Order: sequence, then C-alpha cells, then structure tokens
Amino acid sequence: MARPSKAEEAILLASDNAAVADYLVKRGEAETGRFWDSISEETEGALLERNDRLVNLRLAEYCLYPATANTLFHHDPTDWALRSLVLSNQKIAQGLILNSFPECLSTPG
Repeated sequence: MARPSKAEEAILLASDNAAVADYLVKRGEAETGRFWDSISEETEGALLERNDRLVNLRLAEYCLYPATANTLFHHDPTDWALRSLVLSNQKIAQGLILNSFPECLSTPG
C-alpha cells in the first residue's frame, strides 16, 4: 500500500541528500507519470531550496513540474550539465498538455 502523499513528502523532506537523489531517480524511472505522483510542486521547490548539487542534478533530470525545471535551467547559464539534464527531462515533456517543452523554459522564474 502506498503512503499518503503528505507522509511521503514529510519523509522525503527529512531525508538526507543522497536518499533524496535516489528517490528522485526511482520516481523518474517509474511508469506512472506526473498526475499520479504523490510529491507536490511545493515539495520539489523545498528540495530545490537545499541547493545541493546532487539533488539539483537529479531534480533537473527527473522533476515533474515546469516551475522547478525553469528555476534550475536559469540558475546558472554556465552550468551546462544542469541545463542539459533539464532539456533531456522526459517526464516534463510527457506531462505537459497545454504548454510545450522546452518553450516553457524561455523566461527566468
């Protein structure tokens, strides 16, 4: 049985950065998509506020929300590793219905 989303978020926010990075990879590789995810956009934002390199790289690759991707993409224009992971993020591209990707990254957040 899956945990309630708020419990999942609380556990994730209390976890160390390596555990968060592992979680993001597992979530990103899961078959289910954005609309069934138990982690909110606010939780992704809280993880982003940690400003940890590994967490940021994993968020860039596996985040589900355009606001998170946009913030990461514009964080440092010289960080090509981070920017290329954002551009290769398949979950955002699959999850956007009304907006197109990568056009949603055109303006800094």
